[in-house]
Amino acid sequence: MGLCKKTGKRTAILAALAMLFIALLSGCADDGVRTFTKDLAQDAEDYRAAVGYQKTAESEDGTVTYTFTKSQLKDLKERYNADIQKKADEITKSKNKIESIKVIVFAKDFTQFDVYVDNKVYSVFDAAYVLPFLRTCAFMQVLNGKKADKVDAKMNIVTVDTKEWISSATYQKIFGEK
Repeated sequence: MGLCKKTGKRTAILAALAMLFIALLSGCADDGVRTFTKDLAQDAEDYRAAVGYQKTAESEDGTVTYTFTKSQLKDLKERYNADIQKKADEITKSKNKIESIKVIVFAKDFTQFDVYVDNKVYSVFDAAYVLPFLRTCAFMQVLNGKKADKVDAKMNIVTVDTKEWISSATYQKIFGEK
């Protein structure tokens, strides 16, 4: 009798673990469908010819749905990531760099980025050069599978020497359609 109880418990535990494993795997499935808000749809359209994905639907509210294969999605993420870095380097390292902006650091999930500035020469107008990165981060979040109406990104302006916070802005407050 004792052996049956132990075997029954083991079977129940194994069954529960198997169900958990299946649930986790199904949550990881990526169908390649991404829906962009009207604001982000132009970015998707700009890359469509280069990557070759298809527009599958356009709604009356301006949202646009695209379908990607895994390789197209990977290619688009790589291209967009390279463009993000190129634009950040133009602002911080090129001959036409913005003198006050020293470094731009993006969170891996693109929910936030920090702009490190030289507070001695920084002007609030310099933030205009990095505000477009809010849209960039929102676009990357959609590419990474986040629902378009749930995306938000935060930009922090921080002093490079003391790491003191100067100001912040978010995608939803600046560009959001809510």
